[in-house]
Amino acid sequence: NVGFSSDQGGRAFQKPSCIVRRSDGRIFIGSRGPAADQTVGIQMVSLDHDFFGVIGKLGRGEGQMMEPSALALDAEDNLYLADEKLHKISVFSPDGKFIKWWGKQGTGPGQFEGPCGLLIQGDILFVVDARNHRVQKLSKDGAYMGEWGSFGTNNGAFRFPWGIADDQDGNIFIADWGNDRIQKLTPDGQHLKTYGTSGSGEGELSRPADVAVDSDGNLYIADWGNQRLQVIDSNGTFLATSRGEAVEHNPWVVEYFQGVLDEKAARDTFVPIFDVDTQDEHEISA
Repeated sequence: NVGFSSDQGGRAFQKPSCIVRRSDGRIFIGSRGPAADQTVGIQMVSLDHDFFGVIGKLGRGEGQMMEPSALALDAEDNLYLADEKLHKISVFSPDGKFIKWWGKQGTGPGQFEGPCGLLIQGDILFVVDARNHRVQKLSKDGAYMGEWGSFGTNNGAFRFPWGIADDQDGNIFIADWGNDRIQKLTPDGQHLKTYGTSGSGEGELSRPADVAVDSDGNLYIADWGNQRLQVIDSNGTFLATSRGEAVEHNPWVVEYFQGVLDEKAARDTFVPIFDVDTQDEHEISA
């Protein structure tokens, strides 16, 4: 695992909400942090625990952010950020310099109510407009090109959609959070398939927050309400589930404990194994 929790900013995350990986291996993570916290920004790391700095900071001005909610990269490695609270899309250059932003709160074309999913296909930017229960199609400069979706439970309708991904054929997958399902659609919004029903069993979902698709067409679903990752194949057959397997301290944590030996001693004497007397999935995961 990569990461560390800190209230002081720098090499740490607080409430990481979105992630994207560049072709050179650099990983960008949107850290929301508590209000007025120094950890709000886009942290840049690698799987080898390198830390490359932070893009942006807490604020409402150009290049700043309040609640980062989605990240995407275009073919030129420009970085696109959705801000759920500011209802804006910001664009940064490959070296992290602010380029432009657009958007405002509303229900009209090109307006947002909590943008929280981004996907780029060629010159088209798809924005999951969560509280408007739709997906908007924009140019990479923010020009409105169309939209699909509405509030509801029918095929092609959404209830607070969240994450978005595509497969190698360009089909689009939406984490339909409020309907406990993943929908597969064409880039024009035509419904193709639905995955999942409400529940906690294999292949069932509770408030799925995001989805990714690998080269074999398998879906990796952030099953938020069930506190787990689920993997299903392109037909919807259950393959695997995980709650996280990390047991060793990563280098960031080791370095931290080297500077605060009293806390390390306290943690070393704490008995971490106990019987969970609850059916609450959140408590079990914690």
